[in-house]
Amino acid sequence: MRIVKFEQDFDNTTYWNEFYKKFYIKNESSFCNYIKSKVNKETIVVDLGCGMGQDTWSFYKDGYIVTGVDQSIVAISHNNKIKAGIDACNSIEFLNIDISSEKIFPCFIMNIIEKARTSNRRILVYARFLLHSITEKAEKNILENLSEYLNEGDLFAAEFRTIEDKDRAKIYKNHYRRYINSDKLITNLECKYSFNIIEYSKGTGFSVLNSEDPFLARIIAKKS
Repeated sequence: MRIVKFEQDFDNTTYWNEFYKKFYIKNESSFCNYIKSKVNKETIVVDLGCGMGQDTWSFYKDGYIVTGVDQSIVAISHNNKIKAGIDACNSIEFLNIDISSEKIFPCFIMNIIEKARTSNRRILVYARFLLHSITEKAEKNILENLSEYLNEGDLFAAEFRTIEDKDRAKIYKNHYRRYINSDKLITNLECKYSFNIIEYSKGTGFSVLNSEDPFLARIIAKKS
């Protein structure tokens, strides 16, 4: 397999469009199951970087109102075809959105907040395997907007690769990936973005795939 250097200008969207044409994961992640045990069903879930929607659909099937967003038009088209065939009404939607956009992402978040306000619900912004697949600039854009627009008590949950994972074996190697200093991220969430960390853990055994057992962190943070 050809190895591509992880430069920040790597065309990640093209990679994932091609990936999702070939691979489809049906089962929810262990992180999704973990989060569902912590968050009540009167919550609007925003699945950032939803991919083929295995976690998005799992939230929906368990009674959550959920929106899945992704830059991959292949993934979003796939999910919308499934939705069209089951008459899912307004409880689930899939949107092709560039979450790194400083214009598009805040408008999207404000629309979600209006939906939460009119239905008297809290929001959970869910990001599994997203943060390590985007640039620091994109991460900053997301967290700044969540800090500015989310209401007190809304949640942010993330699972991501940490710096401890850098030299561990990988199955998929030829796409952009960075390794996050989880302690620094927690400090930023608390000191820069007005979140309180309510759960934090890191290690292996969270998301084993065949021979790969990545070193991950899990965070649940509440907007203060």
